[in-house]
Amino acid sequence: RAEEALRESEERYRSFVENARDVIYTVSEDATITSLNPAFESITGWSRTEWIGKPLQSIVHPDDWPKELELLESMLRGETPPTHELRVRSKSGEYLIGESRITPQFQEGKFVGVLGVARDITERRRSEEALRRSEEKYRTILESIEEGYFEVDLAGNLTFFNDSLCVIFGYSRGELMGMNNRGYTTP
Repeated sequence: RAEEALRESEERYRSFVENARDVIYTVSEDATITSLNPAFESITGWSRTEWIGKPLQSIVHPDDWPKELELLESMLRGETPPTHELRVRSKSGEYLIGESRITPQFQEGKFVGVLGVARDITERRRSEEALRRSEEKYRTILESIEEGYFEVDLAGNLTFFNDSLCVIFGYSRGELMGMNNRGYTTP
């Protein structure tokens, strides 16, 4: 009965790992990749067999490797590192941005490697960067025009304005921020 329960538990675990959308992987104490789930293939384009048994360093972006090595070494000291980002090379040669959480694995009190779960956040980072560039462009345009530009909230308080508005009204930024429209308009 106990063996059957153990077998069922192992099957549930295997099914979870095999069907997860995130990459689930293990790495040995010498930083060799020892297992990868199918999500690795769908995300990176590599087959699992191309990477199992290979050094983790070979797939991680060279600039990210020192940080990754530092995290692995911290686990030897008994620490559990925080979730972190690293770039991983896809089969096309493009580097994908992964958000990874690694947990030390021990057998009989000896560190034997890590279990990791990684999520592809490449598109999220690209979207954030595009938004940042767009906001920067918008801000540059507003700061370069001579006309005063401002935004108010529903109560009529200034929430955003350009430097030209300060010049037009003769107030400093600090004085204008949050000022209600009654402070700069006449009835």
